[in-house]
Amino acid sequence: FSYCESEGFRKAFQSNDYIIIQIDTDVSEEQGYDIPKSDKDGNLFPPEEIIQKVKEKLILLMSREFYEANFNRIIFAISVHSIECWLLPLYYQDKRKAEVKNCISKLAQAVNKKERFYLDPQNKDPQIYRKISDQYTKKKTLLKHYSENPSFKIFIEDLQARNIST
Repeated sequence: FSYCESEGFRKAFQSNDYIIIQIDTDVSEEQGYDIPKSDKDGNLFPPEEIIQKVKEKLILLMSREFYEANFNRIIFAISVHSIECWLLPLYYQDKRKAEVKNCISKLAQAVNKKERFYLDPQNKDPQIYRKISDQYTKKKTLLKHYSENPSFKIFIEDLQARNIST
C-alpha cells in the first residue's frame, strides 16, 4: 500500500507502458488493509465485489487524480484470496479449480501428488512457482484455464479489453 503512495510508484510510469499492481486478498481483513471478505453473517463476498473494494482502496492511495490521469496504464491483478488460486485450474478438473479458500494447501496437495518437485506451503520457493506457472506461458493453456478461476478471469479479461496480448 505504501508503494502506491510513493514517489517511486509515480516515477515507474516514466519508463513503463503499464504498471501491474498484484495483490492477494487473503489478509484483507487485517489492520491497514481493512477490507472484509464476508458480510456480518459470515457469507463470503463474491470475488467481483472484493476486487472492486480493493481497487477503490488502491486508487485512493495513489490519489484519484493520479489514477484518472494514468488509468489506461494501470492494471490490477487482484487474486481472491491468493495467487495460488489462479494455479488451481492447472491441477484440478472439478469444482476445486474455482476455489478461493485454502488454495495453497489444495495446490500443494495436487502438485506434490503429480510433480517430481515438492511445494512446501510454509516456504514459498520462487523456483517451484516458476515451474508450476510455466504452463501458463502456453497461450492455449492460458486460454483454456483462465476463466475457471473468478479473479484470474477478471484479470485476463481486463487485459483482453485493453487489447493487450495474453
